[in-house]
Amino acid sequence: MSSAPVLTETRRMNVAPLLGTWLNTNAHSRGITRIDVHEEDGMLRIVTKDFEATSLPYSIDGFDSQDALAFSTDTGTVRLQANIKGGVLVVAALTRGDVNLWVREFYYRRS
Repeated sequence: MSSAPVLTETRRMNVAPLLGTWLNTNAHSRGITRIDVHEEDGMLRIVTKDFEATSLPYSIDGFDSQDALAFSTDTGTVRLQANIKGGVLVVAALTRGDVNLWVREFYYRRS
C-alpha cells in the first residue's frame, strides 16, 4: 500500500486566469449576469449584484499546476462552483431556500 504524498513546500498559485469581470454569454439570463473576481490576501473575493463571498482558488490541471482555474463558494443560500474551460468561465449555481434551483451558465471575460 502506498502512502499519501507529503507536502514539503507551500506555493502561491497564479490566480490571474480567474481575476476580472466576467459577463454572462446569455444577455437575457434571469440569473447571475456579472461576476467580479478579485484577489485579497490569497483568497478570491467573488462579487455579484446579489452577494459577496470568498473562496480559495484551486487548480483543475493536476498537482503540479501553478494556475488557479477554479473556485467554489457557499453563501448559505447560493453555492457556486466555477472553472475555466477553453477561456470560458463555466459556473454551476445552486440556490437553496423558498425555491431550489440549479443552473449552469457560461461567462466571458470583459476586455
